[in-house]
Amino acid sequence: MKYEVSIFCIVIIFISCSASKTFQSAPKPKTEVEQRYQMRTAQRPMRKVPKTAEDYYELAEEQYKKISEADNEKAIQFYQKAIALKPNYALAYAGLGCAYARKYMDYEFRRDPVWREKAQEAAQEAMKLEPNSAPTHKALGLVYLCDDEWTKAIAEFSQTIDLSPNDAEAYNLRGFAYQLSGKTDAAINDLQHSLSLLPENAEAHKYLGDAYSDMGLYEKVQREYRKAVELNPSGYAYAVNAPAQFPPFDIAMLQQELVENPDDSWLHYWLGEAYIKQGKPVEGIEQLKMAIQLKPDVAGEHYMLGQVYERQNRVQDAIAEFEKAVEIRYDHLEAHYKLATLYFDHGMSDVAVEHFTEFVKEYPAKVIGHTILGSAYINTRHYDRAIDEMKKAVELSPDDSNAHVHLGMAYRAKGMRTEAITEFQEALRLSPDNSRAQLELERMNK
Repeated sequence: MKYEVSIFCIVIIFISCSASKTFQSAPKPKTEVEQRYQMRTAQRPMRKVPKTAEDYYELAEEQYKKISEADNEKAIQFYQKAIALKPNYALAYAGLGCAYARKYMDYEFRRDPVWREKAQEAAQEAMKLEPNSAPTHKALGLVYLCDDEWTKAIAEFSQTIDLSPNDAEAYNLRGFAYQLSGKTDAAINDLQHSLSLLPENAEAHKYLGDAYSDMGLYEKVQREYRKAVELNPSGYAYAVNAPAQFPPFDIAMLQQELVENPDDSWLHYWLGEAYIKQGKPVEGIEQLKMAIQLKPDVAGEHYMLGQVYERQNRVQDAIAEFEKAVEIRYDHLEAHYKLATLYFDHGMSDVAVEHFTEFVKEYPAKVIGHTILGSAYINTRHYDRAIDEMKKAVELSPDDSNAHVHLGMAYRAKGMRTEAITEFQEALRLSPDNSRAQLELERMNK
């Protein structure tokens, strides 16, 4: 009898457990992209327990290369453990600098200068220990990217490539720097070469999509972004500000997601961007305004809305949005640059002087601040002040041909012909294809 009762209890327990599982809510089905990603990462061999600095460095590199916020945090911890075990470990310092730089640039909606400073400290320590190392130059290049010093970043990544020709990430980063500096063809060449070295390179596909976006080739943009999603769903969500299962510019899918999540400000932002990319500014503005209403403290929303207003020649509305963007995130250089353009083009050079005087106080080491302030002084006929600002730009970046062009223009405005010609010639020596320097020199020689 006891035996029968026990069997009965076991049966009841089994049925109860089965029923509880049956009536639990079913998990949300994974998208095809997530399923493929899970299949690629599921069968991994057991890793040995890390003991040495080299073990922790290997773990850090593995996490860093995954390109996601969570993995980047793990990488930072592993680099730090490697350094704790081996204080003069240059490779670990270089890797730590790269990880901190990515945290500053890619994984923070509001850039915290602490991470940029930590990136610089780690990169400088790597430079002391191994100044001719490819990882050291890569870390320095990323620090320059943090500061939007694209010419210097390109130079460091070029040295990385010279020392390590098969470093796919170095080509990614140099291509990204080229794209940011407006050299789209060079960017595409680097990114395509990176993919020839490492075909399953999600970041290269993402940056290649960015470059195609600059050219208005949106079918290619979607193709590259979709590939980036497939290769790295979690990293892609941060890298391009799009839900991993919904590649950008797919309006129907974003609309469907908004039905379920109407208060998601990022979905409204992405849908607004999608409309704008497809030439539907009215719908885009509506979505961006909804995003701002839900989450008003995101600089990118105001910046994009300002761009749309600028294209519609709604000057005051554009200025208001760009000013809001820099109020939220003062290091938003693109918004500062847009403000400068609008101020200059619409007879507000005095406002530009006031704005960028404050900017260079906050960021005295940024070339763009001095060149814009110098240009504002030229427009207001304060030529000596203009020359001073342009000289500061050249001192900060002596190999930047455009800095020499701006100094030459300040000299020309002052009537200092010989000095102006010298600067234009120096600009052409540094960059023979600098069309602005060629044009200015032709004008001086007429």
